[in-house]
This record gives sequence, C-alpha cells and structure tokens, in this order.
Amino acid sequence: MTKICWLLAALVIGVTDGETSSGGPAQSAPTPQVQTAPSVRASSTRPQSRPSEQSWLRHQCMMIANAVNLTPEQWEQVENNIKASEEAKAKWQSEKQGELQELESRLRQARKGKNRATIHSLTQLITPLQQQREEIYGNELDVIMPLLTDTQKLDYETWILFRTVTRTYAPAGMDSQQEVAVRKLCKAAAADRMKAPTWRAKTSIRTKLLQTVFKSILTTDQRISQASFELNRSAMAVYKSAILTQQQKAKIYQLCRKVGAERIKVDGWRAKANLRRGMLYTVYHKILTDEQRSKIPEPRPPRVVKKPTAATATTSPSASGIQAAPLK
Repeated sequence: MTKICWLLAALVIGVTDGETSSGGPAQSAPTPQVQTAPSVRASSTRPQSRPSEQSWLRHQCMMIANAVNLTPEQWEQVENNIKASEEAKAKWQSEKQGELQELESRLRQARKGKNRATIHSLTQLITPLQQQREEIYGNELDVIMPLLTDTQKLDYETWILFRTVTRTYAPAGMDSQQEVAVRKLCKAAAADRMKAPTWRAKTSIRTKLLQTVFKSILTTDQRISQASFELNRSAMAVYKSAILTQQQKAKIYQLCRKVGAERIKVDGWRAKANLRRGMLYTVYHKILTDEQRSKIPEPRPPRVVKKPTAATATTSPSASGIQAAPLK
C-alpha cells in the first residue's frame, strides 16, 4: 500500500508505542489539568453578582451602567425604558405569540404538502406578526444605548473589546501589566470602531486587535498555551464519542503542546489548519485503540508538504517549516 506522507511525524515521538525518544520505557504521563478561564479581577466594569430574579435585559444594562459610569438620572430613564419594554413583551406574549406559533405550525404543514395557495395566504398573515415581534424583541439594548454620551459610548466599546480579548485569551493567563496594555489597545480600537461605517469594518478592527494582542502582548509560552488549548479542545470535541481514558487525554495534551509550539510559528489559516489536521490524524492512528477507532470515521491526513529543492529552497519555503515524513 502506498505510504501516506504527512506533516507531523517528527512531533509524535514519545506518544506512541509506549516508548520515549531515548528508547526506554515511557514514564507515566501526568494527567493534564482541566483548563478553565482565569477569573477576571473585580473592577468597576463588571457587576459582582447576578440575582436570579433579574431579567437578562436588566442584567445587561447593569453591566453597561457599571462600565460607562452611568449617572443616576440616566439610570432612572433606563429603568423606565426597561419597564416599558417588559410590559410590551408581556402584552405580545399574551395576545400574539400563540397566534403566531399556530400560524407557523400550519405553514410548516402546508409546505410539506406543497400547497402553494395555503402557503401564500399563511405567509400574508405571518409577516405582519413577525414584524411586530421584531420591533419588540429586535435591539433590546435600545433602552440604554441612545442615552449614552459620546464618551460613554467609547467606554462601552472599550469594555466590549476588552471583555472579548480577555475571554478569548483566558487560557494564556495574562497578568495585570498585560491587561493594562490590552486595555490601551482596546480603547484605540474602540475609537476606530465608532467611526467604522459597516459591521464588516467593525469586525475587521476586532480581528486585528486580537491578532495584535496575540503577537505583541502574549509571551511565547502564553501563545503556546493558547494554541495548545485550542487544539486540545478541538481533539476532545472530535473524539468525544471514543470515551478517552485519562492516560490518552494526557498523551493528546502533550501532543497538542508540541503542535501548538509549531502552530504559532506559521502564518495563514491553511498552514494552521493543516497542523490541526495532522494532530487529529496522529491521535486517531497512534493514540486511539482499535475499538475506539471503529466508532469514529477516519480523519483526512494532512496535506503533503514537499521538500524544497536546491533551486526553490530560498524562494519557496515550506508553509510550516516542517518537512513531511512517511507514516510507517
């Protein structure tokens, strides 16, 4: 059978055949600790608790109020807006929600029977109700956002971006000095987002912010921790039905650390995706048992990365910097 060339053969030493790279018996791998998001330091930008009786909308408004230092007069107006919003929702639910659900159920049945006349008549009845629902449930934060000043809106955008960054890179475990630097970047990005004309432009600014934090703020070890966490989470999701043992989870975690160290060196989503594919392929063939493999479809092997020739070595480097090796 033709040998399959793959990218990560050099990374699996020590996780296969029960031997270490020195040829001796493998030491029992410590069980990796479950990584959880680090607790965010208490500050004026986050509420300390969420009483169970509060509605989602009220909770969100409280968080925003703390983040932008809302004045008592502004909060009083917010309270009035929340009350009006909740009353409108209650009225809709009691008067129109049941009718809309019944019409939508009849429409689904009509579509199954391909009755065009019925579909058309039901659509004419449903559309106005859906529009009413959208007006009531559309942008719920309208109860607070129009009341903010320009400075408060900037604080709000900064808070949103800072929360996004800290939650995204929670596995890296940033320290207080790094969080201060991140907050400065978020404030600059927030000012740009307020000027952005479209949601695509806003999304692009957020993406660039995350990339800047990853490359400029996080240390090498933190970047490896972040990359390995993402790879390990992916492997756990893909092989969830295999019911992995603790020893297998430890081996997968060790492999993800090795692949993560290589992943932070490459640019481009294709190269990163290829490393992830190689990691999953290695787990399937080298860590899972035959019984476990019988329950899961075989993943695709990674793309072959050809060795550069002497003529192209300086002009066509490998996408990942790792040479392909045959899997025996």
